[in-house]
Amino acid sequence: MMDRRAYTEAYTLIEVLPEELKKKIPDSLILGIKNNMDNSYEFEIDDENLDDMKLLEDTEKILSVIYTDYLASEEEKEVIKNKEMSILKKKEEEKKENYSDSYYNFPEEEINNTPKTENEEINKVMKVPREKWYQKFIKMIKHMLKK
Repeated sequence: MMDRRAYTEAYTLIEVLPEELKKKIPDSLILGIKNNMDNSYEFEIDDENLDDMKLLEDTEKILSVIYTDYLASEEEKEVIKNKEMSILKKKEEEKKENYSDSYYNFPEEEINNTPKTENEEINKVMKVPREKWYQKFIKMIKHMLKK
């Protein structure tokens, strides 16, 4: 279950977005966030310390979905998708290491002869940004607030 304070934080941040970005987010999603807010929780945006602003983990998840699904460019969506795929592959490999089951013990020649997937090739070519998505999102909001 999501922390209702996270909806309050996310809604507050959405409200300060410029109208052109806000229009990209479906009204039904904004309304859903507003309906799930904790109305007794007061969240204020500190214009001077946006980079150091602490958000709830659930807020970061909500903003991540919004950014990925509605605000990111096609190139950014592809980078995010590739990053998610590499994380999933890493987790799967960790699972394989943790299980000594014979199911995961493939002969080495089979592993070495496995063709590389398209995503692995894309990951080699594309550089994944080091800056976290929500940091970029907060910087964008900070930049808009300074105008």
